[in-house]
Amino acid sequence: MKITQRLSLFLLPLLLLGAGCNLTPNADQDDLRGDSQFEDQESVEASDEAEESESVDESENDTEDTDVLKIEDRDDSREPEEDTDDNAQAPEAISFNVDGFLFGYSEKELRVKKGQAVTINFTSSNGLHDIVIDQLHVASDRINTGEKTSVTFLADQVGSFEYYCTVGSHRANGMVGTLIVE
Repeated sequence: MKITQRLSLFLLPLLLLGAGCNLTPNADQDDLRGDSQFEDQESVEASDEAEESESVDESENDTEDTDVLKIEDRDDSREPEEDTDDNAQAPEAISFNVDGFLFGYSEKELRVKKGQAVTINFTSSNGLHDIVIDQLHVASDRINTGEKTSVTFLADQVGSFEYYCTVGSHRANGMVGTLIVE
């Protein structure tokens, strides 16, 4: 349906309603008007609505015919295009080796791509440590000197995320790093 037809279908009832608001008789005119005048106004409004309904039906039929023509004229002989966008495929998994020591990590920054499976192979060369990324719901086991653990997760959010050690005051003393998901 054309925009002008839709607009007229929307505005016409509003105009009719607006015109009806002005038909409220004043107290002085009650004696001059009879009920027949109000009945006449109602039949005029009903007639207008019937004409509007007929014009809507005709315009809908016109629209339906054009839609059918558009569908019939469509060219289906083309082959579907293959998705050649490199971002459509999930990036390859990536892994990092991170060592924890007294108040620090061997890697201060890790960079990955959104959608990438990430594995952090975590070792402790000195003390009890872990590695946690709150926003991505990642938490390794706590390990002591000489022990190893790993965590694997999906980098499903873009942004910079702090990873840190939850043991004692390690985080406050600088045992933090940043995971950047691009």
